[in-house]
Amino acid sequence: MVDSFLRTARGSRACRERSAPAGAVGFAGAFGYNGRRFDFGLELEDMNGTTTLDKVAELCCPDCGSSLTADEVGIECNGCKRKFSFVNGIPDLRLSQFDYYFNPIPRDKMRELTQSIDASTWVDKARAFVDMAPNETWIDNIAVQGRYSWKLLMNLPASGKVLDIGCGLGALINNIAHQVSGVYATDLTIERLEFTQRRFTVFNADKDIKVVASGDGSRLPFASDTFDAVFLSGVLEWVGEGDTSGFGTGGKVERVIKMIAAHFGDTNPRNIQLRFLKEILRILKPGGQLYVGIENRFNSEYLGKRRDHHSGLWYGSLMPRFAATLYSIAAAKQPYRTYTYGRKGYRKLFGDAGFSEPEFFAFHDGYSELKSITPAGADVKRWAPEETDAAQGGLTRHPDFVPAFGIVASKGQRPSSRLLDRLCDEIESTLDGQLTFQSFDVDEEDYAVLQGRIGGNDVRIKMPMSEVAEQRVQANAEALQGLSRVADLQKGLVPMVVAQGVHQHQPYLIESCVTGRPLAPDAALPVRRDSAVLVTKALAANLWSDTYGRFGADEFATLVAPKVDVLVPMVGNDELLKRGRQKLGAMLDGLPYRSGWMHGSLTLAKARFDEGICSGIVDWDTARSDGIPALDVLWLAGSAIQGDSGADALQSAVSSLMDDFQWNDPVLQAAMGGCLDRSQLTSANWRGLVHLYWLHAIVDRLPFGLQYSSKRIQHAVTPLFNALAREAVE
Repeated sequence: MVDSFLRTARGSRACRERSAPAGAVGFAGAFGYNGRRFDFGLELEDMNGTTTLDKVAELCCPDCGSSLTADEVGIECNGCKRKFSFVNGIPDLRLSQFDYYFNPIPRDKMRELTQSIDASTWVDKARAFVDMAPNETWIDNIAVQGRYSWKLLMNLPASGKVLDIGCGLGALINNIAHQVSGVYATDLTIERLEFTQRRFTVFNADKDIKVVASGDGSRLPFASDTFDAVFLSGVLEWVGEGDTSGFGTGGKVERVIKMIAAHFGDTNPRNIQLRFLKEILRILKPGGQLYVGIENRFNSEYLGKRRDHHSGLWYGSLMPRFAATLYSIAAAKQPYRTYTYGRKGYRKLFGDAGFSEPEFFAFHDGYSELKSITPAGADVKRWAPEETDAAQGGLTRHPDFVPAFGIVASKGQRPSSRLLDRLCDEIESTLDGQLTFQSFDVDEEDYAVLQGRIGGNDVRIKMPMSEVAEQRVQANAEALQGLSRVADLQKGLVPMVVAQGVHQHQPYLIESCVTGRPLAPDAALPVRRDSAVLVTKALAANLWSDTYGRFGADEFATLVAPKVDVLVPMVGNDELLKRGRQKLGAMLDGLPYRSGWMHGSLTLAKARFDEGICSGIVDWDTARSDGIPALDVLWLAGSAIQGDSGADALQSAVSSLMDDFQWNDPVLQAAMGGCLDRSQLTSANWRGLVHLYWLHAIVDRLPFGLQYSSKRIQHAVTPLFNALAREAVE
């Protein structure tokens, strides 16, 4: 099994993003490998002063299920007397001596990353490792938190104890630890656990979090009825791989016979998954919940748009299982064993394992790149989703053909409430009204957004899923409070703060909804351009003051220097940045500008339109009352030209603004109704302000997703500073 898993895991998005499938091996049988475990002497702090005995007090032998005793020498089972060890303070309850290193970066670099973790610099240091991995999304687990918004749909009692199986780099537990009291995280790869433990020591020092190396036994190393919730994100599909160690031995015919035989009986992937789920059921408390994030076997993208996520085969998941096995043996020299299912198949699988009727949530764009959630067989209090227009949504929005599911199954009777229910109860109590919501979206800036109504008024509820997102939501609230004091503001152009609060360590902000509808993401360029003009006119009429200034030292200190300082550790060339900063300062020095409210990150996606006008603008978390409105005009122009996302789109927008945009075009001037002149964006200063727009745009995107790796920095950041530096020399 190890050879096969390691081979497929390196090419699999799920395994790159999570971990090896804890439990997969044990449920198929013994390994028989003689590989050794490695100990490079990494020094790690003990978690919260946890003693050796504390670390195994709630653990059981993964072989016989008996209790364990530990001292400074090691761990011993009180039943079968099997001995285990600690590796850098982590209980190592793996049964095989195989070297489980399922990671896309070298072992020594992984340990270097672990040792470098620091509360203020660890994200910057992690960014330096992105270029070592074959896929940048792997490292996103260090920072991206919005994908865990589904936690709101689970019970998660504040006094509860939870387990993440196949914890990877600990991002899920790092996020959920705030809502519960006790946490366990398991994985087969010790280096992942070392990273996770160090992460928890720095960022969750006040929480009861324990990490355990385990997952290759026939039993999970916990007593029955232990956990209130267990999480399997990107794990269950790999469990069915089982022990494939024999597939690589013997002659060709013998190997094929072994692969075909493994399709039947106890070694059938579904039977392995079933035993694994029964073992999870055992360790759940009555009423406890299992969350599974997993692909949909009938994902509409598999109809010719992409290969199967796990096997890499075209149409592999859509075939009958035995046919898929024969196809995989012929095409990939290995059997098809990474079983996923449709709703009916998952419902039967969980039912056969003893769980109550599972709830299904459709995860649009997948569970690791979550964009929105809709019920696909779940009754959520207050949630009344809008009917999807078949002509607009097509198969991609149909609950049977979505990319992935979030499945919540319970042991016995389903809990009476969810974290989201309790949060909404608090909101209704505060506002004295009944709340309903129609949509549950996940913003790229790490917060969940519910669109709904309370007391007859339309509202948006923002729930940040990370510390950075929480800071930005708070900044948004403060900006809206300031905007509410602007005289003669167009009604509904800017949201109003309705309420703020925190429930079970989950912050939320409720704001009124602006009127109108967003621009279609695929709108044609002329439509985008005309829409940008409408937004600019709304800004000019409502938020631009009659105060003028000239760019000087104060403006440089507040609008330029902090942004450049963010780039210093990423570019790694102080002299280049110094000369670029000097040139940018010289380019801006003395330029006239109009002062006033500046949104600060105004793409067309943040505007709403109704009957030929811009009727609303949302997401004011980067706003300034003493800003430079011309920068908003540039944001809109860039958005109209190249769209709203990605480093390449930003680079192209800047190039277009620098090279092709004709500020003195009489047609444009007429369309803007004098807004360009009023914003003080003229042919005399546009070049310097375009550079300033670029600087703000690129830095504001950095906290979310680590999307600017060292490779991207070289592509998207360094060239501009090189150009500035050359001009400074000339």
